[in-house]
Amino acid sequence: MTTRHGWLGWFGRDSWTRPRARRYVIVAVGLFLVQWGLVTRAVVAGTTSGDRESQSLVPLLSPNLSLVEQDAVTAAFHDAVRRIDEYSSCRALFDDLVVDGRRALAKSFYEPAAEPRVKLLCNRYRAAAISVVNGDRVFLCRRFNRLTPTGKVAVLIHEALHGAGLSEAPLDPEAQTAAEITSMVKLACSISRR
Repeated sequence: MTTRHGWLGWFGRDSWTRPRARRYVIVAVGLFLVQWGLVTRAVVAGTTSGDRESQSLVPLLSPNLSLVEQDAVTAAFHDAVRRIDEYSSCRALFDDLVVDGRRALAKSFYEPAAEPRVKLLCNRYRAAAISVVNGDRVFLCRRFNRLTPTGKVAVLIHEALHGAGLSEAPLDPEAQTAAEITSMVKLACSISRR
């Protein structure tokens, strides 16, 4: 005779020893935890920034990014939006290119540098990220993961400037180097070395 009690009551008292019943419970609990984890990640990601307007913007993330990378990009993204809103000198970097800085950030699609030729560029230029002038795709190199949180903010703004049309040396001999652009971003957006 089977009694139905507790959360295992559906299977009966003796059925817990059967491998199939055990698998169903393990899978059900696992799915619940994954689902709950995704919901809490979405809630936490939406509340990391103190500014309500920056919460309405969300980064476009590739599903190929790890959860740690997604969290890092999301936090840096919200901080970058906040800085563009807060500092007129940071906003002016985009105004000079006749582009809204928030929109430039919002249209960027962040993905890992998985293609062999992009990895080659990451290694050759020792870059944290790679993008194309007037392009939407931002390839995050392995070096991005080793940056400080404020360093990640500087990279996202730097790459958004490329998406807005800012070129870079050596491809454009008249343009600034990557280091000069990053220094300009850090100064204009009040990003410290922390």
